[in-house]
Amino acid sequence: MSNKIARKFSVVAVFCLAGIGICVGQALNPMQLGDIFASGKKPGIIAPKLKAPAYSRPDIVVERGRAYFFIPITRADRQWSWNQGTTPKNYLEYAWGFLLKSAGREYEISFTKAKYPNDSVNKQGSLANLVGEGQMNVWVVTPRQGGDGWTQKVPIATIDGSVVVSDGRIKGIALVIDENYGGSFLSLLNKERPTAANAVAYGRVLPYKKWPETKIRYR
Repeated sequence: MSNKIARKFSVVAVFCLAGIGICVGQALNPMQLGDIFASGKKPGIIAPKLKAPAYSRPDIVVERGRAYFFIPITRADRQWSWNQGTTPKNYLEYAWGFLLKSAGREYEISFTKAKYPNDSVNKQGSLANLVGEGQMNVWVVTPRQGGDGWTQKVPIATIDGSVVVSDGRIKGIALVIDENYGGSFLSLLNKERPTAANAVAYGRVLPYKKWPETKIRYR
């Protein structure tokens, strides 16, 4: 799989119910996670090696030139399946991300994998393979007109990211925002400095989960 995650996808409005990198043995602690991106390594390669329980909880670091959002995934090393035969076309199968409110607006920073009309072949592979088949975006989330309890998500930026590997095992996904991918949203984070966000997981394949608030660390 290419270390670069494909970034060009059709821009569409999505409706939802409300509510590979290779590990290079680098000893970092949780406060240093963001340093991996400032060291000149290519985006899309996440290589920190952390001590437990650093990978057991969501984490967010925002710097002047880069931000990352880490989502832990239970049993991430298992075999994953997508474009499943039981999934109708144009249905979302997987989503991991963060819900964040700032200055009266709600945003979602997430990885998503939907089954589109041309996705007729069921595929299986590692989490890294799955991530390579999906997309990563920042979305604006607004209530849909009509008060029917649904929300509308409109993408405002395409971002980068990868699986996170430690001790030879996949621990989760890191979503990365920098000046090239999501630069205007990165500027918004540094200007408005929201204090926290909630990690979420949902989709036709995933059971819905919402983590407690994750404090955003600014550096």
